[in-house]
Order: sequence, then C-alpha cells, then structure tokens
Amino acid sequence: MSQSQKYNKLIKRLDQLKVNLLPSVRGKGYYNKKEQDFMRGYRLLVHAELEAYFEERAKDKAIKAYKDWDTKGIKSNILVALVAYSDANLGSIKSEPDIHKRVNKALTTYITFLKKNNGVKEDNILSILLPIGIKPAQLDQTWLNVMTSFGASRGEVAHNSHKTVSPIDLVTELTTVTHIINELKNVDTIINSLK
Repeated sequence: MSQSQKYNKLIKRLDQLKVNLLPSVRGKGYYNKKEQDFMRGYRLLVHAELEAYFEERAKDKAIKAYKDWDTKGIKSNILVALVAYSDANLGSIKSEPDIHKRVNKALTTYITFLKKNNGVKEDNILSILLPIGIKPAQLDQTWLNVMTSFGASRGEVAHNSHKTVSPIDLVTELTTVTHIINELKNVDTIINSLK
C-alpha cells in the first residue's frame, strides 16, 4: 500500500528543513552559536510538522468516515471506535438516542480535542490514534518511547533559554528524526487501512 499524500508532503517538508537549517555534519561535532540556533529551530519545526501530520491525518480520516456513512451509508469501524471512545473518555453521549446526533457529537468532540493537542509524546499520539480505531499493540513501543523523548527535547528547547539547553548533537538529531519517519511510514500504512 502506498503512503498517504500527507506522509509524502511531510517527508518533503522535513527534507526542506534539513537543507534549509542544518549545517553539514562534522567529525568533531563543534557547531557555532548560529548553527546551534538553526539546529534548535530544526527541532522545533520538525516537532510542529509531526504534530500537524498526526492531527490532520486523524481528523481527515474521521471526517471521511463520517461523510461516507452519512451520505452513502458505508459502515465504518472508525466511527464505531470514535463513538465508543467518546462514550468512555470524551464526555458521555450515551443519553442521545438519535444515532446521527450521537455520531456527529463524537466527531465534533474529537475534532475539538485535536485542536487542543499540544505534542507528539506517547500520550499525545495514543490520544489521537486510539479514538479512530488503532490499537496500542499496532504501534511500536520503541518508536513511542523515541517520540516521547523527542517531544521532551523539543520542550527543553521551546521553554528554556539557549543558555540552559544542552547543545544539540547533529548526528543524534538526524538519527532520531530518521527513526521517527521510518516507523511513521508503518503508522501511515495502518491509518490508510482503517475503514
């Protein structure tokens, strides 16, 4: 199965950021203040692009499932998961007897939740993906740990003065981002398979 357009656009954007912001890798690993600033900017922008990917991909999948069900009567496991998750976690809609209103409320609540998301750590990712039917066992735990670590490192840069943030090791940063996008390819395939 091919990758989604959002995944392909994400990869192109991350390649642009790498070219536009990162210096060449040096054996000794010393980078001046300007290069460190660009590397910090790279980390922040990669995080923002990943966060947007998850939110947009999940929202688009949920909206398409709703439209297909509402206009064509196509059954959707995504909507079943969304309503079940909404009943359990996002505020009860159990008392609503009209199924269209109930599903619409679950979708609306989910989209509102996505707008408030702020991160790519494991908890963020699970909160985005579980409501549309992805099971935790489908996600690589090592990758989720890397995402949590990457989210924390972004927070360190975003919420602290450059004076208190450890210098970024470019090789480690590139290795981390490569690992993230390689496993994200599998996640994208899982999202593609949702019906």
